[in-house]
Amino acid sequence: MVKKKASGQTIAIIVLVVLLILTVGFGGVYAYYSFRSNRITGRIVMANLNIQFQDSNGGSSGASEMVLSNGVNVVPNEMLQNTPLIINNNSNTPIYIAVLYKLNVYKLDTEEVVDYDNSNPLIAGASNEWYDYLYVQETNGARNTYRCLITLNPQPTENKEIVVIGENQLRLHESVGNEFQSTSVNFLFQAYAISADSFSFSSDISNTDKCEQIMDAISESYDYDLRFTTT
Repeated sequence: MVKKKASGQTIAIIVLVVLLILTVGFGGVYAYYSFRSNRITGRIVMANLNIQFQDSNGGSSGASEMVLSNGVNVVPNEMLQNTPLIINNNSNTPIYIAVLYKLNVYKLDTEEVVDYDNSNPLIAGASNEWYDYLYVQETNGARNTYRCLITLNPQPTENKEIVVIGENQLRLHESVGNEFQSTSVNFLFQAYAISADSFSFSSDISNTDKCEQIMDAISESYDYDLRFTTT
């Protein structure tokens, strides 16, 4: 009797071990197969994201620059004599656009570079389509801040010319400080685009949170290298 009982336990253990091996083996094979099949047979077509600034001569460039003559005294909120800032949109998918901008400010007498506070908007004149936002990028121990004009709504593919700032609409924002007195100001803009299909925003999201997510995605897609380049 003892022998039969021991034999029955042994058989039960063997059966359980075999089932366990089959389960583990099948699970491993299934996971490997599904992973590989997704990588091999999955196919996507990347959308074309193509935006460029349009210059006054009808050409295009990666960046746009505006220079104000130092022969004119300019006060905040005063309309400046500027050509329109226009983006040529050749994307074949709806996009969000972020236009980063910075001001190079120099003392008139010494041409010394002037530091300024960019925690508040520096320029005005953009249409209501654009939201002025301060983006703080923190990566690898570095902290960079960028002032941006960001579209709150996706730009459709049929919108081929997108006006950022209209002709003679650019002006220094009323919040700029005294450090801008007796200076020469140079305006530089750099545009970035990202597919609107990359996002799914809730209806109650704030403008600042929306801009933050858009800029985080753009920053990551450019390896956190948001620079102003001239061509």
